[in-house]
Amino acid sequence: MMGSAFIDNRSYEFLRRVCDEAGARMMGTVQNDKALEILQSELQNNGINYKLESFDAMAWYPGESSLTVTLPNK
Repeated sequence: MMGSAFIDNRSYEFLRRVCDEAGARMMGTVQNDKALEILQSELQNNGINYKLESFDAMAWYPGESSLTVTLPNK
């Protein structure tokens, strides 16, 4: 996978898979887990050894938000 962007389109296919199949992915979501599965699959298919490591991280959860358009301002 490393350097393949200059040789073929495998890198773009990997990126397409992550974006299309996993979608938007915040840490700790099902989408993030799907992206990790895709990454593991691609690494295995390319003969690259990997090691999963867990870590603690602060989480952010989106709350409600709103927007008020005030232009044109009179």
